[in-house]
Amino acid sequence: MELKHSGLGITAFCFALGCALIMLLSVIGATVASMQGIEMNEESPLSMMVGLVIICAGFGQLIALALGVAAAFTPATKKVFGILAIVISIGSVIGMCLLVIAGLMMG
Repeated sequence: MELKHSGLGITAFCFALGCALIMLLSVIGATVASMQGIEMNEESPLSMMVGLVIICAGFGQLIALALGVAAAFTPATKKVFGILAIVISIGSVIGMCLLVIAGLMMG
């Protein structure tokens, strides 16, 4: 009998990929806005919106990580999508942390 893909794993993978895309697009949008001369300080509404979107996507990544771990330990199913969700979630959270550290070091 061939194993089926876990629905939980597919959900975790889609959630992780969607949140990673949202994080990437918000960082690109903020970069383009600052290159166009739009003010990006702590009090500007655009920077607050970008920060809120990144924080919400980060929480989404943590949810995707939890779903991926649950899918990876579900018996009698394929583990591919659960493991991919774990890798994408951890990679995107680490990347965002490195981006924040780089921004703090720049001033």
